[in-house]
Amino acid sequence: MSTAITDIGNAIVSIITANVPKTYEVNNYVKTNPGGYPSINVEYYDGSGEFADTQRNRREYIFRITVMQERVKVGASEAERITRALVDQMITVFDSRTNLQLSNTCDFAYPMPGKAGYINAPDIDVRTAEILLTAILLS
Repeated sequence: MSTAITDIGNAIVSIITANVPKTYEVNNYVKTNPGGYPSINVEYYDGSGEFADTQRNRREYIFRITVMQERVKVGASEAERITRALVDQMITVFDSRTNLQLSNTCDFAYPMPGKAGYINAPDIDVRTAEILLTAILLS
């Protein structure tokens, strides 16, 4: 039984937790109302693969990593600065790794900046920015 999606997701959370300071929490699921900010959510987003034969395959697992920073307490300008800085920092961290430190789970991974946006509701005003991290498994 394959546990690649679970293993890669756990590795992403561990890498962010260990290498991206000043985050309140890193979640291995989508949490829309975190206990503090900045908060980071990691979720499985998409995947694809190519079948070669019964011995060789290529699979891509795409994870969406979303930074969330509230805007009311820190201000819009500071929220923007924080989200940009965290996205830059995570891209640097993942660019410096040839794999996700998981032997036989991920051969290499690459981060790409994704969409940015806002969550606006009666009790929440949050700036968001995401990275799409593609993890590739060759077997």
